[in-house]
Amino acid sequence: MIRTEREYKLAIQDYTDARQRIDRLRASLQQQGYDASTIADLLDSELSFNAQLGDEIDLYERARKRQFEATPLQSIGLLLIQLRIANDLTQRELAERLGVHESVVSRDERNAYHGVTIERATKVLAAMGERLDLVVAARPAQTVTSTAGAFDWGVSLNTFTMAQNGANNLPGNALIIDAHYPGPYAPIMPGNKTDDKSMLTSSEHQQQELVGRQLAA
Repeated sequence: MIRTEREYKLAIQDYTDARQRIDRLRASLQQQGYDASTIADLLDSELSFNAQLGDEIDLYERARKRQFEATPLQSIGLLLIQLRIANDLTQRELAERLGVHESVVSRDERNAYHGVTIERATKVLAAMGERLDLVVAARPAQTVTSTAGAFDWGVSLNTFTMAQNGANNLPGNALIIDAHYPGPYAPIMPGNKTDDKSMLTSSEHQQQELVGRQLAA
C-alpha cells in the first residue's frame, strides 16, 4: 500500500515506466510473429504487477479525496491509514499529535495496524479529528434502509457478531453491528452520524433499543 507522497510519486514513475516497457515488449513480440494469445501469456506477469500498482495508486488518490469503500472490521488499519492521507497529515505530523516517535506510526502503518485495539484506534482517530460510529444493522432478510441506533466507537464489540450491510447509502463513519443475525463482516462507511428510526417496525424498534441499552451499559 502507498502510504506517503514520496511513495506515490515513485509509484507513478514505476507505473509509467512499466507501461512503456510492456508496450515495447508487445511490439517486439508482434514483429516476431507471435499471436495475441501467446503474447498475453508472455506478458501476464508484467501486466498483473502493473495492474496491482495501478490499483494502489488509485486507492491513494481516492483516499486524498475522502472516497472510502466499505471496509471489514478486521481491515480497520487500512481505513486509519487512508484517513491520515485524507487529512493531509504526514506520518511525522500524526506521531507528534499522538506524542510518539515517527517510527511508531511508520511501523504501525507498515503492518496495517495489525492487532490494533479499540482504545488505540480511538486515540489515532481522535488525533486526526475523526470518529467512527457504531450502528446496529437491520437483518439482511429485511429491506430496512434506516441506520438506526448510532453509538460511539469506544464500546465493547466482544459479544456482538458482524453482519453484512445490505444498504449501500449509509451516512456516517459507521461500523455495522448486528446482535441478532450472524454474518461475515461489518463494513465501514464514510459520512456523518445518523439516528433515524422512522423506517423500523415496532418490533424492530424494540430490538434496536435493547441493543442500544446493551451497548451503553
